[in-house]
Amino acid sequence: MKKLRILSFNVRMDTYDVDGHKGGTGELNRQSKNRVRAVAEQILSFQPDIVGLQEDVNNWVNNISLGEGYTRYIPDTVHKAHTMEYCSVYIKNGIKVKHHGWNWLTSDGTNSTVALTYDGLISDGKMTSDELAALGHYEGTGLKKNGMPSPNSYSLASRLMNYVVLDIDGEDIIYVNTHLQHRGHNNGNYESKTDVEKLLFRLRFFERCAQMQMLQRLVGELMVEYGTDKVIMTADFNDAPNGLDYGTGWKNFYSTVTDSGWNDSGLIAKKTVVSDTWNSAFRVETQGQDYQAIDGNSGNGDRIDFCFVSDALKDKVAEYRVGDYEYTTSDGVHVYPSDHLPIITDLVI
Repeated sequence: MKKLRILSFNVRMDTYDVDGHKGGTGELNRQSKNRVRAVAEQILSFQPDIVGLQEDVNNWVNNISLGEGYTRYIPDTVHKAHTMEYCSVYIKNGIKVKHHGWNWLTSDGTNSTVALTYDGLISDGKMTSDELAALGHYEGTGLKKNGMPSPNSYSLASRLMNYVVLDIDGEDIIYVNTHLQHRGHNNGNYESKTDVEKLLFRLRFFERCAQMQMLQRLVGELMVEYGTDKVIMTADFNDAPNGLDYGTGWKNFYSTVTDSGWNDSGLIAKKTVVSDTWNSAFRVETQGQDYQAIDGNSGNGDRIDFCFVSDALKDKVAEYRVGDYEYTTSDGVHVYPSDHLPIITDLVI
């Protein structure tokens, strides 16, 4: 038998160059350098076989390194916007990779659209033209941008899935890494928001569902192509297990995933430490340094990062845990690496 350790980590996209530009292309400033280094060291401390990152925008891809022991697989495109991420996958050298690839989770397969379409929302009875107009969307226009003031100057974001097909001792296993529509419908605060904000959260919920449907289809095609039913999926889903139902026949997002044949490693592991994976204490302006952070287990966050496995692997999940929120680098710099915590899952194949 072989142990396979999978680590998933949303690294928080903001990295600043020495001129203070977020997502710039110049040399990183001191705080961002420390944070990028802390993330890499923290990942390596777990000695994972597979690593999936989320929110790894250009500055992350250009600056992070896991050393010579890993091979990185990223989409073969350079993102122009600093908010676009690669969902990088790192595989420990020695593990055979049969194939790798990626796909946009959008209606036309490019990053100029999102998964939903205006006509589809209306024809499916999910939203009305008046509701979409309140969000700045009209017939014939895309759903990605609108005229709403900041911080809601856009409604939806293009997302992608990145994958590798592994040969583990003669068994094909598909590993998928993704990050679905953010700012989720996942807590009671939703009820106190304005009518327009409620519509926006609802639209984002439907976008997440549409992205998941596309992901399901793409994974199904890979399973047929490689003749395997063994799939591992890591993701920041931006929705928690206790996400609210809409009361209009739509289940919460977590249920739409688990009812589709995906098994939550955090709940089925033989040895598990289940806790929140997102922490609201992270401060962008200090890049995770020099302040008293709130413990990720305090209940201030949510469990929105997951490692799911297909039915064929659900009995193979041996251990699941959530990494520490604080990290001290090799030269003694104390850093809070991200507003998320890494999740680590061990499978015995």
